[in-house]
Amino acid sequence: MAKLTLSVAIGNYDRCRPLLDGDVQIDGVNPVFMTLPP
Repeated sequence: MAKLTLSVAIGNYDRCRPLLDGDVQIDGVNPVFMTLPP
């Protein structure tokens, strides 16, 4: 099964950085991150 491409707007915070760096993966999802200010 192909992965779902998902756009994610996220802040560049220390708690979110592993997702942005690719250290933490989301199963079944190919995320496209957009870092935006609050």
